[in-house]
Amino acid sequence: MSLFSILLLFLVATTIAALPITTGDDVLATTTNSTASEDMLIITENFFLETNVKYTGQHDIVNIIVPLNKINFEDDDEERYNNDITVFFVEADVNDKGERNDQGLYVLRNSKATKLLDNGRDATALNDDSTKVYFGASDGIYVYDDTNGKTNKYGTLTDNIIQIEADNKTGIIYFLTNEHEVFSVADEGKKKIKVNLKDVREIAIDYNSNLYYYDSKKDLYLCNLNHGGAQKIEGIPSRNSIKLIRPMFAQEDGVFAIIDDVIYLLNANRTAEKSKGTLKVKPSAYAPEATLIHYYALDKKIYEFNVLAIISPELEELIDFLNDKKNEIQNIATKSRSSFGA
Repeated sequence: MSLFSILLLFLVATTIAALPITTGDDVLATTTNSTASEDMLIITENFFLETNVKYTGQHDIVNIIVPLNKINFEDDDEERYNNDITVFFVEADVNDKGERNDQGLYVLRNSKATKLLDNGRDATALNDDSTKVYFGASDGIYVYDDTNGKTNKYGTLTDNIIQIEADNKTGIIYFLTNEHEVFSVADEGKKKIKVNLKDVREIAIDYNSNLYYYDSKKDLYLCNLNHGGAQKIEGIPSRNSIKLIRPMFAQEDGVFAIIDDVIYLLNANRTAEKSKGTLKVKPSAYAPEATLIHYYALDKKIYEFNVLAIISPELEELIDFLNDKKNEIQNIATKSRSSFGA
């Protein structure tokens, strides 16, 4: 089972402890496969408790971004996880065809949301010592600096951007346009360089400069940004819907994808590893980047789930269940941000 699935399993376990015992399709549960001795993860709407709500909006939340730079994580600052995380998110009205009417890009801090850009569609940040976040918008790229709270145009590009991503290994920013083309950004936003990819619908970049994407046929591909050339990812029999997810900073390579109703790990060797998890309800946005604190959006709400709370000594009833994974999670918690993406 992938790390993403394991952490979701932890979060589910906490939810179970707070829920009454029920039966039927509405149950949120982990079950055991007696033949394979593997945990089964089933996520329903019961997973999303009101106690975990951090924000309620007027529109759908279609993107959530957690910067892993100095905005949220001072290097070697283990206690930062206990404070409020600064989150950026995008709202939009989405129709039955999946078409979006953008409603702005916001920052959420101390449970207060502030709109930063009316036409902002996505955001990304490098895992460095800066306090900058880059926004992709309908008229190019903007940069937000948390030291002064200002948002300014970045460079001179005017592309209609629908997604923006950072390659933390090289420090290069990439973006996807509404014409399904991918470009890298150079010369402080004054120049763009086309990546030789066609019909790109969504992208995600891991910590080893691998760009994952899918096309209009729902075929998945991997392109190493240092060497070029796209190769198909094998091992996925059906794919009616795909959602690529930014990697957690504890991952060295690979990204996650929600394919139909199942969590997959897309590996750098172009294979897909199916998890033992099923999503009976799908969030509209995913943000597991911080590894130990996850954010998900559902029904115009942003939910925060803290894995550290699960391994708290107060949760004695879960100690046996968590014991075999406790050391793994604690090791992640005490690693500094600079040890990833280097």
